[in-house]
Amino acid sequence: MRKNTAHASNNATAMAQETFWDEAFQSLDDERAPSGLSHQIMAAVEQEPLPVWRRVWRWVWAPRELVIRPALAAAALAAAVVLLGGVIYWGQPLLPGAGPLEGGQAVAERVPVTFVLPDNGDRIERVAVIGSFNDWNREGGTMRYDHKRQAWVTSMRVRPGRHEYVFLVNGSKRVPDPGSPFYRQDGFGEKNSVLLVTGASQRSASHVL
Repeated sequence: MRKNTAHASNNATAMAQETFWDEAFQSLDDERAPSGLSHQIMAAVEQEPLPVWRRVWRWVWAPRELVIRPALAAAALAAAVVLLGGVIYWGQPLLPGAGPLEGGQAVAERVPVTFVLPDNGDRIERVAVIGSFNDWNREGGTMRYDHKRQAWVTSMRVRPGRHEYVFLVNGSKRVPDPGSPFYRQDGFGEKNSVLLVTGASQRSASHVL
């Protein structure tokens, strides 16, 4: 009898608790947020100051309209030219070893080169050195006879790089430089000597390779 009474009491307690929680959840479902609460929350959030890095980040990535005014663009270009004037000056060397500008491009300084053609009594009357460095012009490469050397000699300033040349003997005979170990066929059955000029001064064409 006592067991039945205790069991009934437990059931009554469980039912009371279940009823309590049902009414509590129903009251929660019936509750509604006051109108305008979300706007008030967002306004409060926006009023809070953002960290510096967030403000910078927003500023960098914010879309902007780019307006180019011709007068301002010209002034900016002029300022850039003035600032670069200490580095690049029209008509002056850009870097050590670079010469004046020709056609807007830097030209390497010419290097002194001495050309020597030994004369072994071959009845040579006149000699000129012609090549890619002087547009194969005999007038600019006339050589003189050096009695001490017993050779025809001339010096000229040549741009660094690879050049081809020959000695023009007596106005018609093309003779490769006997002191040059490098040659190239010219396509007409004859050979041109190959000259490689570095940035340093050269004493003779035979020593530039």
